[in-house]
Amino acid sequence: MAIEQTTRQTIQQRLSIKAQQKLKILAMPLTDLLDDLQQAVLDNPFLKVKVPSLSGITSRYPIDWLADQNATHQSLEDYLLTQVGLTMRDLPLKTLVQYLIYHLDNNGYLTITLAAAAKACRVNQVMITDALTLLQQLEPAGVGGRSLQEVLRLQAQRDDTAPVGTEEILDHHLPALAENKNGLIQRATGLTASQVQAVLDYIRTLSPAPGAQFTADTPTAFAFPEVQVAADHGTVQVGLLKDTQIRLSFNTQYMAELSRYGEHDAQLQNYLTVQQKAYQTLLTAYTERQVTLLRVTQAIVARQHAFFVDPEQPLVPLLVKEVAEQLKLSPSTISRTINGKYLEFNRHIYELRHFFTYRSAVGYSQDALLSAVQTLIEAEDKQHPLTDNAIVAALQQKHIKLSRRTVVKYRDKLNIPAANKRREF
Repeated sequence: MAIEQTTRQTIQQRLSIKAQQKLKILAMPLTDLLDDLQQAVLDNPFLKVKVPSLSGITSRYPIDWLADQNATHQSLEDYLLTQVGLTMRDLPLKTLVQYLIYHLDNNGYLTITLAAAAKACRVNQVMITDALTLLQQLEPAGVGGRSLQEVLRLQAQRDDTAPVGTEEILDHHLPALAENKNGLIQRATGLTASQVQAVLDYIRTLSPAPGAQFTADTPTAFAFPEVQVAADHGTVQVGLLKDTQIRLSFNTQYMAELSRYGEHDAQLQNYLTVQQKAYQTLLTAYTERQVTLLRVTQAIVARQHAFFVDPEQPLVPLLVKEVAEQLKLSPSTISRTINGKYLEFNRHIYELRHFFTYRSAVGYSQDALLSAVQTLIEAEDKQHPLTDNAIVAALQQKHIKLSRRTVVKYRDKLNIPAANKRREF
């Protein structure tokens, strides 16, 4: 009887540990989860983690770095070292990459020559060049560049949507581009005027200082969306955002080699079994996190359908309890799911909590009003851009009453200059 009771307690403890890990991972924002996985990699030598490629987001448009209660204190150096810890096992190269990271300035530029780095580390030029290549593959895109030209090119290389001729212009005609000598570039490259303009517009979206979003002693808030919402003619689709998905895998080949080597070593065999089970538990917890995140977001989008079809529409009242009842989950599970999680929609990033009964004073969500201002400006005649008073008048025609001062505030928040600075000739 005592043995049965002990066995039952042991099973319950194991289930409790698994349940606790699932709840912990469900509640984690993406950046916290990455930190947690770094420790998991150290604990389990067979675990392989492929970190998200956040440049897939930042290359499309400037990401909203939102300041909220989930701000993460992290410097560029710490962020890069975290990625190195998650992705690199080759000790010599790993050490060299870390050395180069310590020689980046606050903007993400490499401040030491490869020759000097090779001499200091007592390695040949090939090894230090390989280390630089690995560094330049980390996030944010452009880090490890040694010049403005290289920083911009590193970002463009990762972006499949970069316009035709981007790399050629960056390599050979960047000074001419900076001086608006588009005609000279056309003759040299054979590109059309519209193609050169497309490259110019695209380069303006790139960051000349990829590390500037981090600071060594100030909190940096990361708002990386994990879900994408797209609307097309009244149809709204929701899916996990590929750019921020984590890939977990298990090095079965390495495990098999160790297993054969220690075939008669009971302690080793037990260790291998424990590590494999730990991986399965982690994989299950992360998979369930993503499934729950998607289900909750789908429920939110279904309730706020009018907003996603037309962002000028106000949000409808929505409670955590309502989503919980619909999905047959506990309110605490819903709260954990929306904690520090974000979705991407209409070139903006929204925290999931935003969609729970948030209203502005005029009956529209602030993001809806920002989107209304942005939509008007994007559709304006570029040779005769809308003044702030004209924007006020246009919004009034849509039954949206905003003061000129509020329009200016929203325009500044969107990083859109005044009309006289938006005029194109």
